[in-house]
Amino acid sequence: MIKSHKCKTMNLKKVVSFVSEVLEPHIEIPVPIGITVLTEEHVQAFFKENPKATHVRIPKGIRRISNKAFISQPIISVVGLQNIVSIGELAFFGCKSLTMLEGANNLKIIYRGAFQYCNSLKTLKELNSLTTIGDEAFLYCKSLETLGGLSSLTVINRGAFDGCERLTTLNGLNRLKIIWNFAFYQCKRLTMLEGLDSLTTIGNYAFQECSDLTTLKGLSSLKVIGDFTFMRCYRLQNISGLETVEKVGMCTFFECFKLDFLEFSNGLSEMHKTAFDQAFNCKLLVPRQYVTALRNQHANWIRRTNFNEATSFEVFDLENNQDVKAFNRLESVVKYKLPLYFSKKQFELDKELYSRESKEFITTVLMLMNRLNNQVVHESILNAPIEMWFLILSFITRTEMNPERLW
Repeated sequence: MIKSHKCKTMNLKKVVSFVSEVLEPHIEIPVPIGITVLTEEHVQAFFKENPKATHVRIPKGIRRISNKAFISQPIISVVGLQNIVSIGELAFFGCKSLTMLEGANNLKIIYRGAFQYCNSLKTLKELNSLTTIGDEAFLYCKSLETLGGLSSLTVINRGAFDGCERLTTLNGLNRLKIIWNFAFYQCKRLTMLEGLDSLTTIGNYAFQECSDLTTLKGLSSLKVIGDFTFMRCYRLQNISGLETVEKVGMCTFFECFKLDFLEFSNGLSEMHKTAFDQAFNCKLLVPRQYVTALRNQHANWIRRTNFNEATSFEVFDLENNQDVKAFNRLESVVKYKLPLYFSKKQFELDKELYSRESKEFITTVLMLMNRLNNQVVHESILNAPIEMWFLILSFITRTEMNPERLW
């Protein structure tokens, strides 16, 4: 009766913890009084006395878990992490059965390789105090799906999530400033990162071959995008807030087939000519000094490879008012943000965009319409009702026949 009464008064989390403790009791690792660092020697001595232990508890006085402390141990779960502020290098390396760490809400730093090859680890929650994830911290954690409560995180270091092929989400990244090289390399199920308002740098290869990645939102502080950063992110389509970007590296968006409209500002000081190689459907609004190089690079690639399929790659001059207008109108048509000029007044305001001498806009829209059935390229972009496309077609037809008198 006493146990039943206690269970009824506990919240759900405590009930789960209580039941787990009854079914699989966690054994506390003994350490001398006054010790604040749990070392490999402490852990080895514990497992020598308890060779079959799989569920362990960290003593309350421990503040840090040292390098290699649990390396390759057969543990399944670890609790009692409430006072832990750091987990050392390779601390849980090769713990292939580890599925759960509970109560790490004061953890600030995860050092290099701390959880490498923890193949069964699926999630880490309540990481509200975590500021730094070290190099290769979760390398090849192939079951890892999510990390939650990352509201204090500022740095994700080199290869931190390299090969985490089931990782889908990281929540609360509003203080994140730097994503270093290879950080999310081949995270094939990662779909979206948002709330990246403090992010300033994305390193080389950071998201290479994240084939399900579609969206990055809130990049209002971003300054540097490295080499090969989004290479072969085949579904990448929406990147918002690139006005502060100063540098775009080599082959940054290589084979990003679904990338559509990207707008940069005059603060852009360096963009490699190969930055958008094989991003066939991208429309770029860039400072004048990059226009010719980007156009030539694309044309040279088409000639060099004898690529016959029509592409809609276009580069618009940020310092040319007509180019800016054309870019904005085209973006409006494809994304349906604004009316499609079904009025004489609006047409007169932008008549120069539809003149006989400048038909790039019309040609591009027609090409996009012809590619509606190409699921590889426009699976989700061009999904307007068929009635909308009839309106566009009739509008373009009237314009082509008589650009001076639309009605």
